[in-house]
Amino acid sequence: MNENPQPDPWSYPSEAVPPTHLPAQPGYPPTAWQGSAPALDVPLAPAESAFGHGRRRRRAPVLIAVATVVALVAGAAAYAGVRLWVGSGAQPEEAMPSTVTAFARIDLSPGYGQRLKVNNLVKKFPQRNGKDAVDELKKGIFDALDISESSYRANVEPWFAERIGVGLWVDGKQPYGLVALASKDDKAARAGLTAIQQGKGSDKFGFVLRDGYALVATGDKGAQAATDTAAKDAQRESLAQAASFRQGVDWLPGQQTALGWADLTRAGDALREISSGMFEKEGLDPEDFPFPPSLFFPGDPVSTGILKDLKGTVIIGALATNDGVDIRFRGFGTSLTAPKTKGDLRATVDALPGDTAIAAAFQVGDTSSAAGQFKPPVDLTPELPPGVELPPGVDPLKEMREMTEQFDAIGKAFAALSDARFTIAVSTLSGRTPGLSATADVTSADKADALAKALKRFGSAVTVTTEGTKVQLKTSGYRAGGGTLGGQELYRQTLAGAPGDATAVFYMDVQRLVDNAGLNAQERGDIAALKAIGLTTGREDGDVVGLVRVLIK
Repeated sequence: MNENPQPDPWSYPSEAVPPTHLPAQPGYPPTAWQGSAPALDVPLAPAESAFGHGRRRRRAPVLIAVATVVALVAGAAAYAGVRLWVGSGAQPEEAMPSTVTAFARIDLSPGYGQRLKVNNLVKKFPQRNGKDAVDELKKGIFDALDISESSYRANVEPWFAERIGVGLWVDGKQPYGLVALASKDDKAARAGLTAIQQGKGSDKFGFVLRDGYALVATGDKGAQAATDTAAKDAQRESLAQAASFRQGVDWLPGQQTALGWADLTRAGDALREISSGMFEKEGLDPEDFPFPPSLFFPGDPVSTGILKDLKGTVIIGALATNDGVDIRFRGFGTSLTAPKTKGDLRATVDALPGDTAIAAAFQVGDTSSAAGQFKPPVDLTPELPPGVELPPGVDPLKEMREMTEQFDAIGKAFAALSDARFTIAVSTLSGRTPGLSATADVTSADKADALAKALKRFGSAVTVTTEGTKVQLKTSGYRAGGGTLGGQELYRQTLAGAPGDATAVFYMDVQRLVDNAGLNAQERGDIAALKAIGLTTGREDGDVVGLVRVLIK
């Protein structure tokens, strides 16, 4: 028996065993080992007792310690992997005040998962200029903000962390563009933005740096003061904290690469304030214009007549997928409602000919108010003054009377379209006349007759037929092929996952249009990866929702 056994290099005192945090527990990953682990009470087998401090006893805590370290390392790797895959870091809405009217943001360096998908989509298109698509997008964004490429390269690029948000913010009657730019070096950001401000002046360019973001305001005057006020607003409540914004973001699936949001009620108020300020600034009377604002905004000259019924918020999100881009939108509590549909619109589009290049089905609401707008601006049926006689066959007022009849026919046609359901199919856009078939299912035979009479004014270029309450218009170039759209895999992929109980359906087979659009080989190659575009709207808890899918393969 070895009376003085050598220390086991794989054993550690119990107090050195790290705590066994799990990656899913709060506080993970730990920044340092804290405290000590409790001593492990490992019962000894008889053979181990005979050897006193035998190797097997000492290895029990050793193996547990090693397993713990391995678990921690694996957990940390998994945690980092997830963050890398889905992206991390504060989003621009955290630097924006909740008082903005509208907001849009884009992450130019998303998580690895989105980056892979975006890069794979970009690679499906020809890259002849050798330029980086993301870099070109960044230059375009800053160019829109009136920051030249040279100024961007020198004063923004070194510190910009590739997350940007843009908002419309109104202070009184003065609108400002707010821009939130993520910073990876606040010192460099301050120096760069100061250089830009020295060139533009603090009246037109202001900025505040806080918590890894630069909040910038641009406007006609008082930009720095506006930035200071907006930054204080953001400290009280950021857009990310606003309930109406969170409601929209929570509805969207996952972290969106690009996002847009607007408060419609605030938009109407902002338009009124901005337009009022513009007229006051110039000392003008709105009613002195040929088309005064009151024509479009009834009531006081700068009221929001057209927008007065708008309310609620709208959210839009864009996400790259393995085979395209999905854009989802929803209006929360808005007055934007779709008419109640008659029958299954999706089934109607499914049944259209299989070679249809453009297809659509939708229902219109009450058009009576629009019909009343189709009146001639002046009396187009005047009579000749007494005593004036014209030579036989001369009628200078004939065209004016025909124009009056045209206005009257269009007005009756619009009235007939109230609560009608439309189905449209385009077989080709080549030639002088596109191949078009359009069917309107109206609410009565009388309305069908009125609509048919108006459509026949297009002349011999179209054929108009009626059957009960249905009116169909076809151009001479329309040709219906065999099969159905519902039987086409491309169509099914494009509209997959669309909202149920569709209120509108749109589908475009891009390559079928390209085939007869007269493009040369290079032009065809430039868009060869773009296969189809689909749009479907529906309802969710009374709100209008929609999905736009751009299929890229």
